Amino acid sequence: MQNSKYELYIFDMDGTLLDTSPGILRSIRHTIERFHKRMPEDDVLKKFIGPPLRLSFAALPDVAINEVDDMVAAFRKHYSEQELFNARIYDGIQQLCECLHNNNVKIAVATNKPENFAKQLVQYFGLDKNISIVCGADVQGTLTKADLIYRAMDFSQTYDKSKAVMVGDTIGDADAAYECGLEFIGVTYGFGLSDNKDDAIRTKAIRMASSPFEIYE
Repeated sequence: MQNSKYELYIFDMDGTLLDTSPGILRSIRHTIERFHKRMPEDDVLKKFIGPPLRLSFAALPDVAINEVDDMVAAFRKHYSEQELFNARIYDGIQQLCECLHNNNVKIAVATNKPENFAKQLVQYFGLDKNISIVCGADVQGTLTKADLIYRAMDFSQTYDKSKAVMVGDTIGDADAAYECGLEFIGVTYGFGLSDNKDDAIRTKAIRMASSPFEIYE
């Protein structure tokens, strides 16, 4: 394995480092039932994973705009108390992080998940051995994915954009990477991208990885 041209790999969390779907989907269903809303189809619920929660709840046809913040708060309470660790680490992620670390490549996380949740998950799954920079959403939800990527670059003291790359599983991750002037590696084992030419083209990914073992070459 050759030395990386990058000094910094920035990873999305949900669908990239961890399969957090079991806990997230249970908490979404709990919240929708609590607020007596119509339960969407599974394919709609799965789209909640990754983007900011406010946007996903607001997109439901029977949710009023003044209910969104209360639904987000209810979700976070249930998720943090009962479902946060109902997740699994993707096969190969630990080995990937160890390989990057051993090759003196810095690793950071930039996720729309609240930062305190993200830090707990990094520690719980033992990723903190190789990942010390975790940038997540603020409580108010004002930080964009691009903001989080910039924070990760600042904390890692990586200022040459050609030396950093974003790794994620959605078009939103790709858009944020390019907004920041970074190249993008798409993963197809997560929630948002498929292993087809259309997704490769629309994300302008330098590489599409069907497993964590294909992210670092």
